[in-house]
Amino acid sequence: YDYTDFVEGLRPKQDDSETVGFERKDGVFKTFCANALENILDSQKSEETLQKENLARELLEDFLQNAIDSDENFETQGTKNNFHIIESKAKTITIDIPKNEKARIISLSKSDLITLLENEADIKGSRDLQTYFNRKYRTQQDSYTFVLYEKLRGINANDKTKNVSLVEKKNYVFIIDEINRGEISKIFGELFYSIDPGYRGESGKVQTQYASMQDKPNEFDDALNIKDGDNCGWFFVPENVYIIGTMNDIDRSVESMDFAFRRRFAFAEIKADENVGMLDDLKWKNEAIKRMNSLNKMIWHEEKENEKEEDKCIEGLSSAYHIGASYFLKLKNYNGDFDQLWKYHLDGLLREYLRGMPDAEAKMKKLEEAYKPNDTSTNGSDSNNG
Repeated sequence: YDYTDFVEGLRPKQDDSETVGFERKDGVFKTFCANALENILDSQKSEETLQKENLARELLEDFLQNAIDSDENFETQGTKNNFHIIESKAKTITIDIPKNEKARIISLSKSDLITLLENEADIKGSRDLQTYFNRKYRTQQDSYTFVLYEKLRGINANDKTKNVSLVEKKNYVFIIDEINRGEISKIFGELFYSIDPGYRGESGKVQTQYASMQDKPNEFDDALNIKDGDNCGWFFVPENVYIIGTMNDIDRSVESMDFAFRRRFAFAEIKADENVGMLDDLKWKNEAIKRMNSLNKMIWHEEKENEKEEDKCIEGLSSAYHIGASYFLKLKNYNGDFDQLWKYHLDGLLREYLRGMPDAEAKMKKLEEAYKPNDTSTNGSDSNNG
């Protein structure tokens, strides 16, 4: 992942004439935060408001589907431009204007139409939209939005929409696996400071790198009550978003993580014996836990006074090198063959741990003996698991 995948970036787009251009698209994290923000805003609304929104949304979606299915033609007021709807996306409506050579394909905002319908806005013409939405300038989309709004408010809404309930504010958890593998400051870009708990919400708002390409307010602009197309493209991390990053603290890349990154996160150690629950459905669970504990004890344990030499753990390793339960899930691929798991997964990993250490082969032998008890077979299910 980089900034363009994570926050926003340009993606190739082919139009009907097969000309390839580029369009700005939100990345996975920005989309995730938009959903979290929607939850916060909805949790502050009354049942009556939610009911009105649902009615407006249902009316709009039914109208769009019928217009697309029938390839219905529409016409603007002044210029008499014909257009038709070609696609309905989650947040936008794509229309085709055959006689408009400069911008034949444009997108309209669904949220604008829903707002107009919900409030039964008294709009006489496309110019009124500028005033209604408190915009500095008129936009090309206004003429087409007004035509659709005129059509929509002439339809009798179905008041029998299903009942709605109050929305509960929820926590949204974004998990980044092996977060240390990426260069976080470049992936987050200008948002790097916004993930700090002290800058969550509107106080941590920033304009993104591609803000200049946005001529209409997005959901974050709406939350900030920004209506000016010249000042849109803002983004912030809602306070109900939590970021969890996993990492292996013996990975060499962890050493390169600077203090600016570290102070934005709280750190919690998860030990190998704390996640054995993931083996609950494994046919060879008991044997797997037995071998894992035996191996990990040889890797590192708190040594006792007068401990036998053969029972002492490997010098130079620590509990950070313990083997986790996830490795033993791979037994499914080998029909419970523990020797195969050792050969293809654990042997190479442990040799990497011991690289450069004195007596590496002797230490490797001790680890293998700990993993392979003398009195058990290498294949088969646990006796108490059938």
